[in-house]
This record gives sequence, structure tokens and C-alpha cells, in this order.
Amino acid sequence: MYASLIGRIGDIWRRTGSFLSVMTGGDRRAMARQRGLELLKANLTPDQLNQFLAYRRFDVVGGVSGRTYRIRMAARPMHVEELDHRGQCVRRLCFYPKGRLVDGDIMLAQKVALEAFEVQALAIANKFPANI
Repeated sequence: MYASLIGRIGDIWRRTGSFLSVMTGGDRRAMARQRGLELLKANLTPDQLNQFLAYRRFDVVGGVSGRTYRIRMAARPMHVEELDHRGQCVRRLCFYPKGRLVDGDIMLAQKVALEAFEVQALAIANKFPANI
């Protein structure tokens, strides 16, 4: 699955890379945002994609614990919520990949981290109460 993800990233980069040299900084950032969202949507399950299109968020099941996490597209820094069995937020988590990435790329990295590397992601995440 991850090899296919890397292949898709390479395909998208090769198709659009030649156009970047003639674009302004704002155009490049807008294109990066669009490509990030396309890559995210291409890697969501059908249920996650429906959630994302309707609410700009989607739920992920942790690969080790089976806990449910909600990843939101939001301006605030704590995009990830851990949910209880009723779907209520019990705590907020803050962890990001390094670099200046667009929202779609950040959300995809958080999804993959929780599904494939849940223990490590939680170890580095800053944890906050649900009511913040």
C-alpha cells in the first residue's frame, strides 16, 4: 500500500513539476494545496471520503488499540481528536510531519501515522484536554 502511495506522489509530481517554474509563489501554493487535497482524497476509504466531503473531517481507527480518532481540516493546531465509544472527544492531539506542508498532506500523514504507527505517533503527540 505504501509503495503505491509513493508511486502516486511521484506521478503527481512528474505531471505538474514542469509547470511550477513559470508560476508565481501564490499560484504554486494554491496548486500545492489542490494536489495535497487530491492525494488525501485518493487515499481515504469510501466512508472516510464521504465524511471528508460532507464535514471536512474523517475518522481513523488506530492500528494497534482500535481507538477511533477524528482528523479535522482546521485552522487551529490540534487537528486530531481521540473519541470515546459514543463519538465524543476525550482528548486532543497535536502532531505534524516536519516541513511546510499543505493541509491535505498533513492530514494524510496523520492518518497513516495513526493506522500504521499509532504507538509512535501517540508517543510524540502533545496531548490536551477535550475542552480546549
